[in-house]
Formats: sequence, C-alpha cells, structure tokens
Amino acid sequence: MIALFAQPLTRIAGLTTASVDLAVHGVDRIKAPAFFGQVAGAAVCGIVAILVMWGRAAPNITVTASPSLIVAAGMVSMLSGLSLTTAARDAIDGYVVTAAARLVEVVTLTGGIVLGLTMSL
Repeated sequence: MIALFAQPLTRIAGLTTASVDLAVHGVDRIKAPAFFGQVAGAAVCGIVAILVMWGRAAPNITVTASPSLIVAAGMVSMLSGLSLTTAARDAIDGYVVTAAARLVEVVTLTGGIVLGLTMSL
C-alpha cells in the first residue's frame, strides 16, 4: 500500500480527488443545484493542473506528474454514469419522458464539468 502512494502522480491525483469531493459536498451543503457542485469540482481540478504546470516550469521545483492525468483523475468521480444508466433503463422500459429528463440531467451535469474546467483555465 505504501509503494502505491510513493508515486507523485498518485499522491497528487488522490489529493485532487479528495478536494473535488470536498468542494462538491460543500456546494451541496448550502443546497445549491448539482450543476454548481460540478462547476466547483471541475474548477478545483483545473486549479491543481495549473499548479502542477507551474511546478513543472519552475527551475527549482521538480514535478514529474502530468497535468492532464491529474485532471482526468479528479473528474472521474464527477461523471454522471448512474444517471446515464438509469436513463437508458427508463428508455428500454418505455418511460420515454423520464428517460429524456434524465438525459437532460446528464447533459447539464457534464456541462457543469466543462464550464468549471474552462473557467479555471
């Protein structure tokens, strides 16, 4: 287990994912819509990626982690796979209106991820 966390990429990705989770739950605690939680979580990913890029460019700091892998690791926890699966199941069962509403939710939550990352970069 210790060898797993010896890699700098794993440590940074783990801390990023934990920070994303804290940001999403923090927005959820103030009863804001899930879209804004997605925006906040993706912004955290973008900020960490910017810090990693800055660390790679600094002459005195050695950072070997890839910013794109950090962003990908942080965003995996925010993907709306359960909503997409439920929408497909509703469509197969014949509940077309419910399936369409769930697909709109998936698109909205994914848009929140795109907006948060775009704003932070």
